[in-house]
Amino acid sequence: MKLNPNRAELLLYGAHLVDPASHDPKGDSIAISGGRILATGWKEQLTTLCSPETRYIDCTGLTLLPGLIDGHAHLDREGLKSVLPSISGARSIVEIQRILGEVVKATPPGEWIVLSPLGTPPLFKDGWSKLAEGRCPNRHDLDMVAPDNPVWIRPIWGYWSNQPDLVSVANTAALELAGIGRTTEPPHPLVTIHRDATGLPDGRFHERTRVSIVEMTLMSAAPGFDVTTRSKAMDVSMRTYARYGTTGIYEGHGVAEEVIEAYGNLQRRGTGCLRATLVVSPKWSTAGDDTDMKEMILDWTAWAKRGLDESDLLRVEGIYAEIDETDEGILRASAAPCTGWAGFHLDCGGKPALVRELLLEAARQGLRVSTIFDDVMTLMGEVDRIHPLAGLGWVRGHVATLDDAAIGAIGDMGLTLVTHTNRHIAKAGSAHLARLGRGRAQEIVPIRRLLDAGIPIALGSDNLPPSLLHPIADLELRRDHSTGETIAPDQAITRREALALATTGGAALLGHAADLGHLKAGYLADLAGFPTDILSIPAEELRHLEAKLTLVGGKVLRQPNAKRDDGS
Repeated sequence: MKLNPNRAELLLYGAHLVDPASHDPKGDSIAISGGRILATGWKEQLTTLCSPETRYIDCTGLTLLPGLIDGHAHLDREGLKSVLPSISGARSIVEIQRILGEVVKATPPGEWIVLSPLGTPPLFKDGWSKLAEGRCPNRHDLDMVAPDNPVWIRPIWGYWSNQPDLVSVANTAALELAGIGRTTEPPHPLVTIHRDATGLPDGRFHERTRVSIVEMTLMSAAPGFDVTTRSKAMDVSMRTYARYGTTGIYEGHGVAEEVIEAYGNLQRRGTGCLRATLVVSPKWSTAGDDTDMKEMILDWTAWAKRGLDESDLLRVEGIYAEIDETDEGILRASAAPCTGWAGFHLDCGGKPALVRELLLEAARQGLRVSTIFDDVMTLMGEVDRIHPLAGLGWVRGHVATLDDAAIGAIGDMGLTLVTHTNRHIAKAGSAHLARLGRGRAQEIVPIRRLLDAGIPIALGSDNLPPSLLHPIADLELRRDHSTGETIAPDQAITRREALALATTGGAALLGHAADLGHLKAGYLADLAGFPTDILSIPAEELRHLEAKLTLVGGKVLRQPNAKRDDGS
């Protein structure tokens, strides 16, 4: 049946309509057709646009607003947390053994068992320290219940806890398969192989870093997250983000080949449900000092997109830039294509001279670049003097501290900024304040100054946790959760302003400023409905809020109830 574009396929009614970056529409209803908003108004008015085929959803008690857009999502990481047998939150080695014993019963002898990390999610700060025995389990503890299976307790992603302190544990069978014995040396000074009194490895590894080296070297024999696993996890990830009202994401840290392939798998199956723009993660280990940067960019981009049919919901554009003069990235990348929790290539950082050439060539081509580091910003400034960047839409994520000079340079280069308040206010706000002193407090995530300067801003969750309602609350409260200290309160913004950054700010980041982020006729029907007045709920309660209704392109992902009649 051919749809009439002037007839509503879906009518949402009974809601409080909020358009954070504009005037709120009059009425309580939204009519949707062809994936876009057909009209807003009162239910009685919009029923004239309906037909017997129109679906009705009663939104009484909901605040409807444009869907939230996460500008630094790491969406793929969320679902991966659910694919491993979980010992998260275990309070004793005995409890870990009990869980492992149940997994052993369902696992044929000889097959690998990889368990979730030690500690309590979502931050895993406690590691093994809360175990009743007062120590970390070792290979013998795991051997007692799994003598015939190689077992490995994975390390965490260190940015969850924001501590360079990773612990993982292998049993005897796993150590043997990995070839780790009495003479095995650590692959890097940041790694410690713990040993018993006889000098044999006792199964415990400790790493003074936030991104595991052990996983990619000593224990690379253990199963990683393959494309099949990532594809299944991606569906979980999308549904989780949608639960918090997120309808679109931008992966500003870049994504690896295997993650792009997982997105492509969902697209081909028709199960990809969020609007996603993916930035290419480079592989600097494939480049030499004499690299032709134009050819390298073409090669990276073509390789990232191969077999992928881009659509209105999925685009791959631009490239990520990072400087790395250490050997750690190359060492971690030795396990390619596996990237672990990262989801980006572990050798995505290059030498300064090469990164500068990358930026210059990207500017020549009009290619978008994204970064999260100040040293790359310095190189951007050099390139801007050769080839002006204004108008190219380059992106700087993980905004931490910015002085007047930095804000001026950002404005001159036309950069879009993406916040990381989950870290730089909620976790590290007091540390920034102690480092800078109160006289420079206004430099800490200076959102008010940035808005006053006309700098475009989007919000990012960094998957810590996967809800933009945390950053929205952070921008209002500006409170360090660990100390309770208020951080530069003069830089606070209003709830409506923060929601605008998460809607229209994100829409601009995705390149959809003209048709996304507003409750207006003709705009894409990416919408979120929350069971409260989102403008007045206390900020601390806002953090725990979930969406009851989420739509992307008019497709309902979450809903309170739906009817085929007029809903009365």
